[in-house]
Amino acid sequence: MDARGHCRRAGLSEEDGARIELVLAEVMNNVVEHALRDCPDGVIELELSLRDDRAECRVSDDGAAMPQACRPQPGTCAPLGTPTDLPEGGFGWHLICQLSRDVAYERRSGWNRLTLAVQLNQTTGSLT
Repeated sequence: MDARGHCRRAGLSEEDGARIELVLAEVMNNVVEHALRDCPDGVIELELSLRDDRAECRVSDDGAAMPQACRPQPGTCAPLGTPTDLPEGGFGWHLICQLSRDVAYERRSGWNRLTLAVQLNQTTGSLT
């Protein structure tokens, strides 16, 4: 996956490309680390399209469902505290929610589907 390269070819700014890449990296990391942990032959599908002032992303996988079949809600992250007290992980959902909007998750027919939109600073080009 070369999200930043696709964004560059679509004429998006480095800032927009970096934001999209960071969000997708966090999403994909969560899929591999959690949903596909016990499924080495699992499948991940990614759709990325440019619409008006946003990049719309859809990530689907055939791994394990999220707990209670719903995504973590924004604002459920613990206060940060001091740098020496911070855990190693657990900030992915916070980053995803801070850098995107319209985040939705559903489990259907054995597949996880996560959709989200990343706000763009410029709207030229096409990601298709």
